Amino acid sequence: GNGTSSENDAAQAPEATASSKCLNQASVPYVLFLHSLVMALASGASVKYFPLFFKELGLTDAEVQIVFAAVPLSIAAFSFVCQRLSTRLGRIEASVLLDLIGVSLLFLMTFLSRNESNLASADKGLIVVVYLLRTGIMNGSYPLLESILMDAIPSNRRARWKSLESIASFGWTGSALAGGILSDGHSYRFTFAITASMQLFGTVL
Repeated sequence: GNGTSSENDAAQAPEATASSKCLNQASVPYVLFLHSLVMALASGASVKYFPLFFKELGLTDAEVQIVFAAVPLSIAAFSFVCQRLSTRLGRIEASVLLDLIGVSLLFLMTFLSRNESNLASADKGLIVVVYLLRTGIMNGSYPLLESILMDAIPSNRRARWKSLESIASFGWTGSALAGGILSDGHSYRFTFAITASMQLFGTVL
């Protein structure tokens, strides 16, 4: 009797593992979509207001233009770093790590600019560097998530999931309005802190 029971348990164990893997695989696109939606809503609340934030810190129009001209270079550099990191840690682990670093840097930006009316030039320069690092890291990890999503869904359903990204883009526009209201009512730093908090939530999903 015990032998038969043990054999049944042994036979059921691989089945349970297989069904668990299927369930995990099936849930990946939904989790990634929710993650992308939260991150897009969070980013939308802030991204349009970084130029105004830098002008409020005392940067000239020319200096602000230079900062944003450097953004694509930062993203390109960190896209390369992300790919290298993913081969060592795994794509999901690398993506989570980079998002956590990016969120931490945005919190650091809000902290460094707490006395924005009395900032020295060196402090302004540090805030700019932190911004470029944060923007490069947060955007550089996007290809990793995209590759995870494409691997997790059948090829005949990929167009459907790609179309869902337009929902995130629509939400991005709405959250930009919310970010403007928050910035007017409080400050850009307050809005950035809200963004960082939402992105932290999106990262731990």
